[in-house]
Amino acid sequence: MSDILVIYASRYGSTAQVAQMIADFLNEKGHLAETADVKDAPDVSRHNMVLLGSGIYAHKLLPEMEEFIAEQRSILASCRLGMFGVAMRTEVIHKNGRSFGGELILDKYELNPLVKGMLHGRMDFSVLTEKDRGGLERFYDSIGLSPEQKAERRKMRDEISEDECSNFADQVIKAL
Repeated sequence: MSDILVIYASRYGSTAQVAQMIADFLNEKGHLAETADVKDAPDVSRHNMVLLGSGIYAHKLLPEMEEFIAEQRSILASCRLGMFGVAMRTEVIHKNGRSFGGELILDKYELNPLVKGMLHGRMDFSVLTEKDRGGLERFYDSIGLSPEQKAERRKMRDEISEDECSNFADQVIKAL
């Protein structure tokens, strides 16, 4: 049994990589941490702390993480919990008197994690499903990007950061 269980939902691999990096940093700092895909998650009640991480799409967690949270809500509410999202934009956005995005995405699940954060991921437009590519194109149109800006956004961007993962692991340790 591990001290800390990092459960992740990852569509294209970024969140799985970030989850493993966080677990590796926790292990380096003397804590026994393991990762598990949300589809194969073990019993969460047997761990001192559970971290939930998910890729962010359309300002929400991946459907499989949302389903896991719904099914495990009572257990998650009674354990030490942390949450993180993985996205290209991690900051809260303020527009027309409204705030959205960033860590606010995690708040809508009403789990009151001891630690939460948004960490950068990777965007490789070439591996996206047709549905995801279409969704991004509609989003780019909705925010009025020029053809040049769209072309720039379609380029491979890898913003996964060891420093962000290490800092998040430090926050987890402080929350223990």
